[in-house]
Amino acid sequence: MYKSIKLFLLLVFFTYSLICACTAVHAAVIAPNEHLWIRAGGTYLKTSPCAKNPNVPYMPVGIAYFHIYDSSNSQELMKYMPYYIRNMKMNCIRFCFEAGPKRGHITTDCLPSEFLWGPFGARAFVDLCKQASVYVMLDAHHSMGDNSGDASTLWSAHPEVLQNWIDDWKLTAAEFKDEPWVIGYEMLNECTPSFGNTPAYIKQAYVDCAAGIRTVDAKHVIFFGCGNWNSPSNCDSLWGSNIIPGGNVAVAAHYYCTYAYSDPNIEDKVKAFSDKWNIPFIIGEFEYGSSSGWLSKDIATYGGNRMLALMRERKGGYFEWLAKSDEGMPNLWNEGRMDLWQDKIAADATPNPEPAAILKFMNPAGDFTAGLAEFAPGSSLGVQFEAVDISAGTADTLQIELHGQAGAGYLNDAETVTLTETGLNTGIFRGTIPTASGAVAVSSNNTVEVRTGNAETVTASYGPYISTITKSNLTPLPVASIQLEVTCKGIGWPNKMQADGTTPGKVRAVLKDATGEVARWAAGAVTFSISPAYAYIVGRNPVTPVDGVAETAICSAESGGGNCTLTASGNGTSASASIDVVDYWHDMRVQKQDASWSNANGDVVITDSATPKCIAVMENISGLQAESEGYEYSTDGGLNWSGITEDFTSAVLDPAKWAVHGDASKAPGSNGVRLNTSAVNKHGELEYVSGIPSGLKNWRLRAVFGVRNLTLSVPDANTEFNINFYTQDDYSSYIPQEGYQLSLQYISNSNYCYPKLYRVSGGARVFISSSPGFCRPLYKETPQWKMTVNLAFHDGTLEMGLDDDFFKTGGGYLTAYLGATSTLKGFSFSGKTGTANMPEHWIYGIKMHNYLPSMPYQNLNYPMYNGYISTVAKTTDNIPFTAGPVGTNRVKFIHYTLDDTLLGNERSRTFVVNLNGSNDTTPPSTVVTVRDGLNQDISETNKSTQLSANWAAATDAESGISRYWFAVSATPGNADIVPWTSNGTRNYVTTRGLALNVGTTYYISVKAENGSGAQGTAATSDGQFPTVDLYPPEITNVSARPSPTAAVVTWDTDEQSTSKVEYGLTAAYGTLSDEDTNRVVSHSVTLPGLLPNMVYHYRVLSKDSSGNEGLSSDGTFSTSGAAIKAYPNPHDFTSGNPMTFAGTDNTGIEVKIFTISGRLVRKLSASNGTSIVTWNGKNEDGEKVRRGLYMAKVTSGSGASKICKIALIK
Repeated sequence: MYKSIKLFLLLVFFTYSLICACTAVHAAVIAPNEHLWIRAGGTYLKTSPCAKNPNVPYMPVGIAYFHIYDSSNSQELMKYMPYYIRNMKMNCIRFCFEAGPKRGHITTDCLPSEFLWGPFGARAFVDLCKQASVYVMLDAHHSMGDNSGDASTLWSAHPEVLQNWIDDWKLTAAEFKDEPWVIGYEMLNECTPSFGNTPAYIKQAYVDCAAGIRTVDAKHVIFFGCGNWNSPSNCDSLWGSNIIPGGNVAVAAHYYCTYAYSDPNIEDKVKAFSDKWNIPFIIGEFEYGSSSGWLSKDIATYGGNRMLALMRERKGGYFEWLAKSDEGMPNLWNEGRMDLWQDKIAADATPNPEPAAILKFMNPAGDFTAGLAEFAPGSSLGVQFEAVDISAGTADTLQIELHGQAGAGYLNDAETVTLTETGLNTGIFRGTIPTASGAVAVSSNNTVEVRTGNAETVTASYGPYISTITKSNLTPLPVASIQLEVTCKGIGWPNKMQADGTTPGKVRAVLKDATGEVARWAAGAVTFSISPAYAYIVGRNPVTPVDGVAETAICSAESGGGNCTLTASGNGTSASASIDVVDYWHDMRVQKQDASWSNANGDVVITDSATPKCIAVMENISGLQAESEGYEYSTDGGLNWSGITEDFTSAVLDPAKWAVHGDASKAPGSNGVRLNTSAVNKHGELEYVSGIPSGLKNWRLRAVFGVRNLTLSVPDANTEFNINFYTQDDYSSYIPQEGYQLSLQYISNSNYCYPKLYRVSGGARVFISSSPGFCRPLYKETPQWKMTVNLAFHDGTLEMGLDDDFFKTGGGYLTAYLGATSTLKGFSFSGKTGTANMPEHWIYGIKMHNYLPSMPYQNLNYPMYNGYISTVAKTTDNIPFTAGPVGTNRVKFIHYTLDDTLLGNERSRTFVVNLNGSNDTTPPSTVVTVRDGLNQDISETNKSTQLSANWAAATDAESGISRYWFAVSATPGNADIVPWTSNGTRNYVTTRGLALNVGTTYYISVKAENGSGAQGTAATSDGQFPTVDLYPPEITNVSARPSPTAAVVTWDTDEQSTSKVEYGLTAAYGTLSDEDTNRVVSHSVTLPGLLPNMVYHYRVLSKDSSGNEGLSSDGTFSTSGAAIKAYPNPHDFTSGNPMTFAGTDNTGIEVKIFTISGRLVRKLSASNGTSIVTWNGKNEDGEKVRRGLYMAKVTSGSGASKICKIALIK
């Protein structure tokens, strides 16, 4: 009896009397997860004394995940975040939830049922992170009030709000007090004493909240802030002569460009505060860029690296702000220029602590002196557990679980073996167990069974400790198949890539045996290939598999999209997967003289207009941010283009294009042009002497400029960098006689630099507009940097941005309307020094081309791939082409990254415009072979709504292939089901929305057209027929938009199908919407008559024309309405005050209070006309209840209901 109890306890707890430094034998019982705890220890966070590396610095590194009330974050992102963090080699997530008052609503409390126990609350998120072995830092993310200084929004004006915040933290601490995967509590995100709540008030609020947390949780680290906006510069100003008492506390500051980068003493201040109080200092938020300021990429890199260097020196940690996603999409992006610090993560993030104990297989025949990687069935396995002594004076025992390899075709045998300590106080435990070979598993027979004729793996476990793997020496089953998995650019992307030469992809070939299980012992190399070469292998090739898996990397080709086949072969088998490489600019059409548009064409188009407008069709799956478009054209076969490109790397300037004036010079041996020397009152200019080309009526200009020898933190209003535009015909001086000047001026030591726009008349500047609210610390960080100025002039409007998200909203950072008739004829760059600050100004390169509207910008995000390709058409101005042979006239559509300071990441596609259709009278060749399907030639398809085909390319030596046409019919060569339709230059097609008959053969015909409009002879496939459609519609993009009493549920399917929703208050649902029998691919169903303040479960159902019904997974949404709550919570009845329960309206209220085990304690009610009822802390018998956790079901007369946890502390 006593031995059984002892063994049971040993399976749950360890007593680490040596490692954990207990003061007396048996004084503490340590849980198996004790090694995971992180605590404050001196000036750094430290690992547990029970970890393999005890009491060493622990640096948390991760991203802040902003949820609960931020609509820009998809709820889908929640389940991906932990694995994204882990895969990026980070170790922690800062989860920003909302305890206390709601954001922007100082008197409205955020309920624990939402932020703590809701489906997207802290408890659910921590559980997800535990599964991924990722730590969580809990952050109550709201400021003290609404940051306005208005008394109605300040905590100090609403004492109950402060108490609610503290009570919420106590409830949170009670929930997580035993959870080591929670690294600690950041009590308040950004305190702002300068907005009305005094420093003394905020300091006392911190102290009171920490004291409240400590009443229920003494183990977790408590993080406090530093004053205004949590800037590390303000710690002493808030805390003065004392900090939060009691120990195990740390600082979590925010390190942003506007507030921290510009402080040259920031590192010294952080060190001094941390050393003064002997506490850790971490950065809870940082960005290389900032939404509240602005930095060029060079300066951002400098400032951010300062922070990283400081945290490494201090052994702190950091969290980037902010992880986001587009609405409804599980694709992650970051605001903080993650590309600048991504390579530093692996070196900074401390690996998760490992337990001090080791569990491994040993050779029992060799007296446990050697490890055992392989065993023969029929022999014995030795198992050894190395820890510390469990109890002094006895040789202890414990039980270990053994597991066979899991899987449908494997035994998955589970056995136990008893280990005995090798002697008194040795801490080494050993035991053996026999093995046998059989056809089936016989669990709990004290023998590890191994399937006849195949190798199997065995692992051992004890609590959190997992052993090494050992395998049997039987001959494994041979590889029978390969499963190919292709992931392109990010988490969960399908087999699609952008044809940009930069889109990455990951290929995973899983080798399987005849049972369908992974062939872990396969040793033959796997070779990968791609054809056609729209993508290519960039990783290892061939690859030797590890544990039955071979992985490599792929990348898209730079241009020329299409469908290609990835093949993996080796170990006697092969497999293929299709990849769709999308050409960014994939098609084009031109306007004819009769103002109509010709049909979509390919690389060569024909028109009868001498000055046509051209449309390019852009297809985007990249989800690119901060991008822009333009075009150039050529009328001489591509020798000269309408735009201007110059990188200033040549030894001398081309005098036909460039001239220097004043102090400017082309410095020998240096790239770029120096506009002025570093001396008092110098100025110089670089002029583009050719003037703005007449073809650039509307244009975009990027100019890379920079400074050298800048004197930091010295303002000088006379120091300027300028871009000058002339409306006169010739160059005049540093300031044009007539025109406009964009001037970036060094104004203030502590606030802003001012980009200003002037109109110039008679050589005098007249101010038009400025943008004082951005690029605050532009010139103060480092004496040498470069950045990009981005300009657009279109339809009389001038826009300007700097090295950042310029065209996000269509307005830029600085915008001015110059007039519809305004004409800019020339431009120059100039630099000027004053008397106090005398930097050199440099120009490193420019790119100027014709204007196109920028990419659509929606909901504060650029569009990202959501299962479909985003197609956008871009239209040029009238282009003055000239007559000539095919190839004379060309238009190049351009897409580029705005923060590219090297002007080297341009993507483009060039099309030929043929003005003379009579040049080529010979039709193109016939398409050689039309194959049914997208890869190999198929004879049947399991879809009755779509058909696919691919074909070999046709040729035309004179004017090239401009497009292909396709048609569909049940008769070879006819076009009665799908008429002749242009397919651009792609040599594959999938046509959807068809109503095909099962068993009928359908034929796809294809013909080519050349640049002069001549068409070749059509070729026809040998046909394919639909079989019985056994596949249900694929359901994607399911979302719900709830209101208090209704919800609109939307989703997409890959084929036309019906619409229906099943929903209810539990996962059993119980209610079905009426089925909408109209078959569509975009679905919408309204659910009426819902209750407010309720969590609903739902799933969607769609049925295709063959009767196959698709079913989504379970989802939830919460209806809104007035808050149902219990307060104060936790509650102390010794205060003499009752606990109050509030319903949603004045329709009456019923409250049932239960113990955690479900026993009814008290029933309370109030009649119609009120929404409040109080409880005095007594049960139905009038007796006072004990302190602890209880459940309360609160129901309003309207039917709205909530189940709340309530905590009684006295």
